[in-house]
Amino acid sequence: MLSDDLMYAEASSGSEEEIVALRKNANSQFGGTTPDSPSIGSGPSSPMMGQSIPLNGTVTRDELERRYDEGALPADKRFLWLFPLHLERRLKWLDDTGIAWCQKLDHRIWFYINMVITATVAIEIGVVAPFILFMVGWDGLATELLYLILILSIVSQIPKRFIWRFRPYMVYRAQMIKKEKTSSFPSRAVTCAVVYGYALVWGLAYNNQLGEIDVTWWMPIVCLVIVLLSSFARINLGVHYPSDCLAGLIQGIIVCVIGTGVWRADILGCSSCHDSKCYASDDEHALTPHQMGHANWYLFGAIIIVSMVVTALAQIKPMEWWTKCDRVLGTLLPPMLFQLFFLCPEASGGYSLSAPGIPQWPSFVLGGGVSVIAMLLGLKFERRFPFVAFLVIYVALSCTLIFWRLYWRHI
Repeated sequence: MLSDDLMYAEASSGSEEEIVALRKNANSQFGGTTPDSPSIGSGPSSPMMGQSIPLNGTVTRDELERRYDEGALPADKRFLWLFPLHLERRLKWLDDTGIAWCQKLDHRIWFYINMVITATVAIEIGVVAPFILFMVGWDGLATELLYLILILSIVSQIPKRFIWRFRPYMVYRAQMIKKEKTSSFPSRAVTCAVVYGYALVWGLAYNNQLGEIDVTWWMPIVCLVIVLLSSFARINLGVHYPSDCLAGLIQGIIVCVIGTGVWRADILGCSSCHDSKCYASDDEHALTPHQMGHANWYLFGAIIIVSMVVTALAQIKPMEWWTKCDRVLGTLLPPMLFQLFFLCPEASGGYSLSAPGIPQWPSFVLGGGVSVIAMLLGLKFERRFPFVAFLVIYVALSCTLIFWRLYWRHI
């Protein structure tokens, strides 16, 4: 944790030598880079080391540009846009006030609470959810969540990949409680909180057979509480500004609108599972291990080819869209393959899976276990062979989902 002397105060009462020493100590704590999104180094060769830099957040444009030029970047600098300094000045009062208020709660217990909150709104939680829901047979909810999370993954990474904003602790505007070396703007955790809150109320409506969501008084409150908790956690940890959280809120609303639109477009071509129209109308039109010849194998092959091409393009240099592409796409694309191939009777001449029965506990255990194991195996190849990591996850989850749903009624 940074010393109080390195907060966003107007000045330090210590000597110049003490201030420099504190800055050197702070820089040593957040040195290094990761390629998850464009990151600027501040290790031993950092231009910040040993220099007199304002402690009140009013870092000069020259200083930011010097860090941009000399920092270690994972990809071509032409793909980066530095967060405008004039916006930093306009947002300074909001950001500094919010950080000061949130970081007043500095007891150790808050660190653990905020880490738990951060974990619950991590994008990895949403990425594995569609696979598990399809495994247990909640196909309507799984389809809606699949397109929400897919849009979330794409939309939230656009500003993360192309806009660089220093996290508060990097420019001494907050205490460093948690170290993250990617761009601060916007808060993906808050975006995920919006989407997860929306999915939660939609899921409750779905499970209670309400059809279209009838907004009741408690639903907006649930979403608001989730957003406020995630915002507080990220600001308290020193990794986001309040303005990042507001941007994350707006981004989350956009994701919900687009994701719901894509889902509605999907059910226009493939019947909705919510009203059971996506399932086989009778046993004669049910896809079973003995009737797979009626399935649309051209569609099956096309989906696999497109999945591999998209993933390869996302990982290719110098763009390197996202180092998590292997895990995110490797986990999200198998459920899409399953939904379009097995639950879209319009694409297979009226043939599709039969309606699933009541979910049993082995479905939950197998779904969660396989997704975790596949990701762990993918991590072994992630750094040197990211496409291999994608293939491991993609094949493992696709085979598990297809074979489980084809044979589970006969076990």
